[in-house]
Amino acid sequence: MTKYNLDSLGWVQFEWLCQSILKDHLGLSVEAWGGRGDWGRDAFCPEDAKTSSETLIGAIVFQAKFVSGANTAGVSPNKALLDAIRAEVARIRKRAKSGLYRHIRTFVLLTNAPLAAKLRTSMEELLATALPAECAIKSWGGDDLCALLDASPRVRLSFPQILGLADLKALIAEAVAKPIIERSTIAIDVAAEHARTFVPTRAYAKAIEVLRQHHFVVLTGPPEMGKTTIARILGLAQLARSWMCFECTSPGDFLQMYQADEPQVFIADDAFGSTEFSASAAREWGAQMDKLLLRVDDMHWLVWTSRPTPLRLALRKMHLQGKADRFPHPADVTVDAAALSVLEKGMILYRHCKDAELDDATKEFIKAHAEEIVADEHFTPERARRFAAKGASDLESRVRSVPEEEADEIVRQAVREEIQQPTRGMQNSFDALSESHQHLLIAMLDAGEGAVEGQRLISAYERLYGREHGGNAEALLDDLAAHFVRLSRGFFQRSDASVADMAVGWMHPSFRDLVIDHVAADRSLRERFLGKCSVFGVVLAMSGGGGAEGGRANPFLKDPSDYEMLELRIIEILKNAKARECDQLLAAALELVHDCQAGLKLRRIARVVAVHALERWNDDALALSLSLLAQYYQLSDALGEVLPSPKTLESMWEQYWGECSDFDAQDGYEIETAREFIALAECLGTNEPRFVRLRQFPDEYVETISMWIGGSTEHLEWPSAYFKTPSAEESQEQFERLSNLDSLMGEIADAVPGLSAACEAASRRIRPALRAWEEASVPDEPDWDGDDDYEAAASLGVSIDDLFSDL
Repeated sequence: MTKYNLDSLGWVQFEWLCQSILKDHLGLSVEAWGGRGDWGRDAFCPEDAKTSSETLIGAIVFQAKFVSGANTAGVSPNKALLDAIRAEVARIRKRAKSGLYRHIRTFVLLTNAPLAAKLRTSMEELLATALPAECAIKSWGGDDLCALLDASPRVRLSFPQILGLADLKALIAEAVAKPIIERSTIAIDVAAEHARTFVPTRAYAKAIEVLRQHHFVVLTGPPEMGKTTIARILGLAQLARSWMCFECTSPGDFLQMYQADEPQVFIADDAFGSTEFSASAAREWGAQMDKLLLRVDDMHWLVWTSRPTPLRLALRKMHLQGKADRFPHPADVTVDAAALSVLEKGMILYRHCKDAELDDATKEFIKAHAEEIVADEHFTPERARRFAAKGASDLESRVRSVPEEEADEIVRQAVREEIQQPTRGMQNSFDALSESHQHLLIAMLDAGEGAVEGQRLISAYERLYGREHGGNAEALLDDLAAHFVRLSRGFFQRSDASVADMAVGWMHPSFRDLVIDHVAADRSLRERFLGKCSVFGVVLAMSGGGGAEGGRANPFLKDPSDYEMLELRIIEILKNAKARECDQLLAAALELVHDCQAGLKLRRIARVVAVHALERWNDDALALSLSLLAQYYQLSDALGEVLPSPKTLESMWEQYWGECSDFDAQDGYEIETAREFIALAECLGTNEPRFVRLRQFPDEYVETISMWIGGSTEHLEWPSAYFKTPSAEESQEQFERLSNLDSLMGEIADAVPGLSAACEAASRRIRPALRAWEEASVPDEPDWDGDDDYEAAASLGVSIDDLFSDL
């Protein structure tokens, strides 16, 4: 068994470890590769490189070969390693034909497997059959890499997984003077648990960068997203470099333990407690923070795993005192621990599965469903740990003897239950909030979908709980920021924008589920919500398919009085509803009726929506649109009733026809209005055929519509006809125009059968131009600026299936 348990890393992280070691020992000239398309080199050095014992002649290729379970007792890795070498030799020979190895002077093979003299010789002899005769061949086994790790204290910060690969207490005792360990207060046993499965995410790397630049970092995010883990690993890594490490529960701890001439790292781990939300504690830290900030420097780091509000308060205070000039804006020192890429989620699940020592059947089960698990938006590192520790093996045994088609559904449901269910930590964190803080989160349910404007949230809070509470909403929201909710400003907003001007979103989807369940379980909260909510609250109350298992339906409708209150609220909202609100209510009512479980009470609510929407149209208080009319007729059909048509159909028909009678095929808006008129005619032809007959459609309209068809082929510009290459915007605009024009021809052919031949002839002329503009609108180069592109580049082609291949 090697000193460090390299086997637990897996092949991807083993490659990364090798690259970290090489960069530390050989310098910046080492280029890291890896993943697919690496040309057979996990790292490359174009020049000579010196190790502690020899000089390697450049150019140098480094190739990592990971053997799963190479150090397991009673297992010989020799055959697996030699088979891997033979496969590599075949690839080297193929690459050599294109000259890739012509200038290579040293080839170094790195493996986690222990290398006895005989095995080392066999490997090097195999490689010599494919490499140039003048190429020196070296092999570094697991024990060699462990020795290099012992000599690489800097790697412990950049690749902190190694802290969990060995006896941590022995490792620390070996590297750190006893007085430093004795005076440090970090809980090494607890930190060791974190280290055993730790994955250095982008948030971890960003935290190191911020600490090196500003000596202070704020780790934000909801419970169980890794803030504490990152903080403790940072502390351990610095302890292993002979820094003292302290965990602080109050500003006084920092001030008492601070020593100006000693390197120290201080961890204020969730200073207000992830389960005890205390505004008074926040004020205490805010009052003392300026004293702490004046002491952070190259030798004194502060890791803060809570909310940035006290920092803003401290900087405000320091600004008034003229002391804040050298401190950055809070945004510059804030790192979101919840921003995990899919690959990072996969690595986290992989490490937990390795640590859990799963049986072979469960490993195969995990491999088959890993992609589904890590793709879930509710994934957290803690849930990955819980799933690997017990959930996966329990689930595997449940589906072992079940037919495959049934097993797939059981797995999907169980994964939802395991990954999406709010955890005890989140529940405790919410329960510890004051009533006012809980009420603000309840108001989030009524402020809109996704990220909402801060002012809209404040308005929802005032509507639900009274204007007298609204003045305090900004302070409450500031308290909740970076733990329960996420605040973000628009690109053009000033950095000092108020909370009311920012966008507010849930820090984690499970918090929203938790708040919904909290309201649903409390009759008084339901009554207040249903009695005063906006259209968003009504839609939520009518919704289905929510919750961890997808089975939560009509969450706030528990008692007969709930149904009555919801009906009254719908009627009240529809008295002043705008078109969008009416559309949302009709869509929700339609979904409600389509639910096969919908009983009489729910169908009655859907009918209330239809009847009172009709009243609003008939009073001419709300313009009737095509989408509203279509949904109204669909709801009528779903209810199994012939509900009366709106009285405003006549004016609606005249309006739609008037907007498109002067058709211009070059005008995208004109094309769209023509499509809407044809769609209106189709809708009424199905639901009110008498009305359409009385308007003598299509006979009285054929002449005008024929002119539309003729005009559609008069302006078929081609990209090649442009004096200069059209821009991406011009190309996309032309493509969309011609696409809509082609769709219009098909819609006319369906609505006016007598014109179908003319429509088909026009489409045959439109489509070649459409294809030309489609090709012109495709960019030559991929855009590498987005998050997805960053992840694709960062993963170096490693898929989730690749990652779990050696589990």
